Amino acid sequence: MIFDINRGIHDQRLYNLPTANEFATVFVGENSEVPIYRYIAVHPCGQDPQTISILHPHCDPMTYSLLFPRGDKGWYSELEKIDQSRNRKRVSMLQFYSYRLAIRQNFSAIHYGGKLFQQYIVDA
Repeated sequence: MIFDINRGIHDQRLYNLPTANEFATVFVGENSEVPIYRYIAVHPCGQDPQTISILHPHCDPMTYSLLFPRGDKGWYSELEKIDQSRNRKRVSMLQFYSYRLAIRQNFSAIHYGGKLFQQYIVDA
């Protein structure tokens, strides 16, 4: 037997189909620390869940979608320099994040991210 004490006052919007593609990011660790070894679980429509490494170029835009709403790729080991006149042909992680976090005269949305921006810096 089920007794529904809230009968008749259900919000019908709870049962609508989703109108946006939504996802969540949850970090679980001791002392509020982000786990060192982590992967992102992705569940494409109509497919089995997949995992991607934190070094995958789509990890940053998927984890920090508010900072990168256009899906700007993050660093990955095969990222090549545009100017290859020097010995190194690839961009290091330090070079990539130094460039991305640099303050510029143009508007940069990530610098207005508040605590999310702070978490992004720690994660980078």
